Amino acid sequence: MSEFSVLALSGSLREASFNSALIRAAQRLAPAGMTIERYRDLGAVPPFNEDVEPAPPAAVVDLRERIAAADALLIATPEYNYGVPGVLKNALDWASRPSFPITSWVSRSPTSRSPSSAPPRPGWAPSGRSSSSASSSSGPTPPWSPSRRSS
Repeated sequence: MSEFSVLALSGSLREASFNSALIRAAQRLAPAGMTIERYRDLGAVPPFNEDVEPAPPAAVVDLRERIAAADALLIATPEYNYGVPGVLKNALDWASRPSFPITSWVSRSPTSRSPSSAPPRPGWAPSGRSSSSASSSSGPTPPWSPSRRSS
């Protein structure tokens, strides 16, 4: 039986981040037959630029090659301002473009839910959206909320 390889991305660039610690713990606890490689060059991936997409920078080529070689991706990430950190979003933008012709792992069912597929938080709706739970929430109200400022 061949090794099952996992490429792990930490959404935080800090070496001492909890997310990087989770990846290190996953590496230590991986079962026999599984290897988890932590991708350490996320900060080197430049901002996505469609103008250079036909001949992507070396850091992007490296990321794409490592993703293509892996059997799975493990992403451990903080949540910044109710979303994915920009450095991770940028890497996912580069990796998910049609110019990157991998399909082996893309067609597999995800084993976890992304924040965007999670139900909305009580009392909060992103700008420009309405949420029925936003007006009748018993949850915390963000300090910048208009309803909080009026009280």
